[in-house]
Amino acid sequence: MMSNEPSWLEFFQDRERLHADYYLTFAQENARRDPEAYDRLEAENGNLLKTAAWLAEQNEAERILNLASALWEKSDFLRTRGFMQRGLPLLEQACQAAQQLGDAHSEFTWLGALADTHYAINPALTPPLYEQALALAEYMAEPQLKAQAYLGMGRLQMDMGHLEQAALWLEKSLHEYCQCQDHEGEIKSLVTLGNLLSLQGDFNRAVSYLEQGLSLVEFRQDRNGEALLYNALGYTAALAQDWPEAVRYYEVSANLARTIGDRYLEVRGLHNLGEAWLALEDVQKAVSLLEEVLVRQEPIDDVLTKAFTHFYLGKAYYMLDDPERSLAQLRLVYIFRQIPLIVDLMAETAWMEANNYLKQNKIDLARTALLEVLNITPDHMVDLRQNAEMLLEVIENGVYAIEKFERHVRGNER
Repeated sequence: MMSNEPSWLEFFQDRERLHADYYLTFAQENARRDPEAYDRLEAENGNLLKTAAWLAEQNEAERILNLASALWEKSDFLRTRGFMQRGLPLLEQACQAAQQLGDAHSEFTWLGALADTHYAINPALTPPLYEQALALAEYMAEPQLKAQAYLGMGRLQMDMGHLEQAALWLEKSLHEYCQCQDHEGEIKSLVTLGNLLSLQGDFNRAVSYLEQGLSLVEFRQDRNGEALLYNALGYTAALAQDWPEAVRYYEVSANLARTIGDRYLEVRGLHNLGEAWLALEDVQKAVSLLEEVLVRQEPIDDVLTKAFTHFYLGKAYYMLDDPERSLAQLRLVYIFRQIPLIVDLMAETAWMEANNYLKQNKIDLARTALLEVLNITPDHMVDLRQNAEMLLEVIENGVYAIEKFERHVRGNER
């Protein structure tokens, strides 16, 4: 005789479904871009990600897309709070769900979001994603999708060092965004164009594009776009070696980001501000900011900024003649050495280690660090390689004197 009582399996399945229903509704009710909503979502972030995993196990494609839309597209929560790495499985599930439902528009949305997220945390993984997004956008022939795909290709070409090709993609992206009156996309294109022109040394044109963006965001009261633009203006000023202006812009950007609850952008702004104060040789202020950044970075999935923060803090302690604390920070940079984009930084880290060991008169360790510099320094870093070869020759010839080394380092820093 069969029992009418529910089985334990059914009981737990019902409980998990109720749990998923509750948190999906909770995410949708808080899918807004404001600090209070972000705080509520953050308090339940673990349950929200468990809900995403359960929905994927149950193959509930539509509800996966609803949850992804709430946490990524509508609120931008997972980016603003720096949970990009933890949010990647949800983006991958959303792409699969869109494919399963045969929704090409949704597939493009989540493919683009996946590419943009990898671009923020590990750009080496982005090329095939941006190329897939481009192929899909051109097949669908929708201006807004093409604009987004062109922006992605522009970013990709920038990272590969193909600046002229990047400029062509970004100009096309800006044109398409303007044509379809996509304000948010237009701002992203202007920011990226400003960064590109700054890399090319065309600072006046860079500022012109970024000020064009400021006019747009001030009219629309878009504080997120304003924070992005001021951060880009700081980057332009830094590349132009106008450090007081860089400080001013980075401060504005970080303060705006804090106001709107964008922790990811705020922490990046504070890091950039620390670099700027270091360039102005206000080392104590730089140390204070960079130490704060290390604490604020803990919950954030931003390995690139973490690597650079450890490096610049190591450099600051070196400038304060504290080789022990400098070396402690520089060793932490090696945790991130597998990231392709920090090849240059790894060479500079090994060079700074050698400098610290020489200050401590640890000649064997300095020799090892200098050999590492020669081993990993890219071809374009000619000055660094020559400096390492010169110091290594001095050490090998047995004529090293700490006073001579310090004179060399002071001259090299100038």
